[in-house]
Amino acid sequence: MAHDALTSVALVGGGKMGEAIMAGWLQATEGPAAELSPASFQVANPGAERQQYLRDTYGVACVDDASCLSAAQIVVLAVKPQVLPEVLPVVAQLPFLADSLVVSIAAGYTTSRIESFLPEGTHVVRVMPNTPLMVGSGASCLCAGSCATSEELHLAEKLFCSLGKAWVVEESALDAVCAVSGSGPAYVAALIEAMAEGAVRAGLPREFGEALATQTAYGTAKLMLVREQGAEKTRVDVCSPGGTTLAGLDAMNAAGFGEAVAKGVVAAYERSIELGKA
Repeated sequence: MAHDALTSVALVGGGKMGEAIMAGWLQATEGPAAELSPASFQVANPGAERQQYLRDTYGVACVDDASCLSAAQIVVLAVKPQVLPEVLPVVAQLPFLADSLVVSIAAGYTTSRIESFLPEGTHVVRVMPNTPLMVGSGASCLCAGSCATSEELHLAEKLFCSLGKAWVVEESALDAVCAVSGSGPAYVAALIEAMAEGAVRAGLPREFGEALATQTAYGTAKLMLVREQGAEKTRVDVCSPGGTTLAGLDAMNAAGFGEAVAKGVVAAYERSIELGKA
């Protein structure tokens, strides 16, 4: 597969994640994604209403089914893992697949399992992104299948770097990645919900409490990233002996906060493994 100029991408699945990936690449001003335009994209997604929305919003071509796709340098599998067994046999019949790079964002599905549905020698890269890529702040981890080249893996990494940050990892790490960053936005949102409930109990309006908690989560993450400081230092810096923060953290830890979060990550990790075997 030649990558002199990236000009064509087929999305199998035009839901929230597929749309976010496409929108991010269309907005990119540097890297390989900057070469893409609305004319570069085809989206396979059932449903006339969704198709019309994607056409109107992005000016891209839409088809009902993956079997209707024409040649593309990259085929992105942006469907839920439960749907892959139905989608992959259709993708396997695409006549141009030998010249394409297949990129899957489905949780749990290993590259070898994806390859088992596709013609021998198909080039596959697996990516575990998360929903903040919708606003250019995603955390994505990638690994290569047995036939993908280092150049193809590097291309995929650069493409997902335009949606936030991206790291190349060993495939054995991707189930844990799924449990931390893939599911992580829900954990952070749950923390904000809990903080808002605490705000209500302390006498603040819920909407205002949630706004304070949301800005605090955003600001704390930005502080850590900009200053390149770890979670422990960030926590300790706010804790004065005998102060309000330690009182709050002591109550949280007594209620099992840290252990509950750690167990949640492990449960998500185990579910990711199960999805890959289903």
